Amino acid sequence: MPYKKTISKREKLRRGAYVFFFSVIIGVIGFIFYLIFEPGGGPRGPVGAQIEAAAPGERQALMEESRELEARFRQMISDEEPPNEDAIALLRRAYDNQRRALVNHPTAPQEERNRLDRLQRDLTEFEGAYLGSRVATLREEAANLRAEGDFDGAILLLQEAQEAQERINREMRNSPHASTAAATSLARDIVNWRAEPLVRLSRESEDLARTAVREERWAEALEYFTDARDAQVRINEEFARTPFVNRGRVTSLESEIADLRTQEIRATINTSRESGSRLLDEGSFAAAAEHFAEAAGRQRELNREFPGSRFASSAALRELEAARETALSGDLANQLNTAVTALENSLRNWRGTEARQHLNTARTASERLRADYPLSEFHDENLAFRITYLDSLRDRLPGLLEGISQNLRPVPEHPGSAIFAREVSQELYRDVMNRNPSRQIGERLPVDSVNWDEAVEFCRRLSWVLAREVRLPTREEFLAAATEGEVAAGLAWHLSNSNGESQPTGTRDPNEHGIHDLWGNVAEWLQPAVNRRAPVAGGSYDDNLADLTEPPIEQVDTNQRSRSIGFRFVVETEED
Repeated sequence: MPYKKTISKREKLRRGAYVFFFSVIIGVIGFIFYLIFEPGGGPRGPVGAQIEAAAPGERQALMEESRELEARFRQMISDEEPPNEDAIALLRRAYDNQRRALVNHPTAPQEERNRLDRLQRDLTEFEGAYLGSRVATLREEAANLRAEGDFDGAILLLQEAQEAQERINREMRNSPHASTAAATSLARDIVNWRAEPLVRLSRESEDLARTAVREERWAEALEYFTDARDAQVRINEEFARTPFVNRGRVTSLESEIADLRTQEIRATINTSRESGSRLLDEGSFAAAAEHFAEAAGRQRELNREFPGSRFASSAALRELEAARETALSGDLANQLNTAVTALENSLRNWRGTEARQHLNTARTASERLRADYPLSEFHDENLAFRITYLDSLRDRLPGLLEGISQNLRPVPEHPGSAIFAREVSQELYRDVMNRNPSRQIGERLPVDSVNWDEAVEFCRRLSWVLAREVRLPTREEFLAAATEGEVAAGLAWHLSNSNGESQPTGTRDPNEHGIHDLWGNVAEWLQPAVNRRAPVAGGSYDDNLADLTEPPIEQVDTNQRSRSIGFRFVVETEED
């Protein structure tokens, strides 16, 4: 039996490790060799293209031709300008020949390999410079075509520039002309320039439309606005990433289109409204109401059919409906005005019983006008309030008019003005204002604790009752109504004879003008008020007799309420 050496397990492991180690070394060397030399080709060029290996007998000729081509290239270039396309072609052929010569030639001299590396660097540098210059030229030419309106030609040049820039970025990453931003900019410009014809079409169409509107060429305006709208819709849909997207403009243009489509309806509305207004001015109320109704119906149609139009308006519809109600209420408004005129005439002439009859007619007409025609322009809230107020005094009107007329006295040296001979009593104040703020209670006592504003409001309401202007006296009127020596003659209530409280109005004898209590009893508000302060004249029951010998007039805050301050009033008589 032949001898067989026994190998230990440890020895087997050691031999296996050696085999594995040498296998890894060979694999790494093979991988490096693969990176340098492609299978069946030479070293990788700028574009990584495959090159067929040269036959051994061709290598020397290829290297010599490469040197000759490089020399020709060097003669063609200069430092001032980048190489042209022909020069780049020579350099590339020199590189390709040198590369073919070295494919599958592991024993080639290092000098030749260094030369291949240099040719590759030069090709990257010079071709990158050439393509970069080409990109710039193409962009400039494209801009010129764009300015001339040739967008198709401009876009073709931009696409060529984009391809050149992408080649630089892909094959010549180390070139200073490689730029991702430049490629992105070109791609963006291509998209934007493709959109520009539509943008121009849309804007020019809108300009033409507005010119047509100004010249009232409605059909053309509608066509142009539609073209502008359709172009903008295409921009929004097909060029969604451009700065020309504008959905709000589509809405605006659609509103213009809707407006033009409503032209016929609006013309009818305007004609009917103008006719209604003319008939209303002429007093032809029924005919005016028909025209306003027609206008309102067409406005309602416009609102329903063209809600996007700027002429679709609920406010415009309400205005037309109000005009219709105004026309329908014309006869009733005339009845009301006639009744109010008669009422005011009766009040001005102190005929209370007659005034009540006219008041009933005016109240009925006012209530019908408010209930049946709430939108009518003839409906006057202030007048309605005055009529309602006077109606609340219906039963007291004759007595009020008689009591006031009997107590008015002419103001000396002030023609057309009459002053109330007494201070306003609590009874009179309550009849007019329906309240009594006084703290010293008594029907015949002068009203007290009223501020200036309340005295003015009393005068305003009494103006409605008398159908005349009623106001507070001025300082001049008050002094003109008073006479010298009233206090000395014992015509005033003061601290010494009033027991410290107000007294019934008119219980002291009047002065020579027939006017009571100008001095004493309660002081009286006058007009005007300045900076919320107003004059108070005459003194009061709370003043010493000596203090009343000179006309006491002081400025008081208009908000003040005092037990010793009341008022009287002046009526504009216009010398009846």
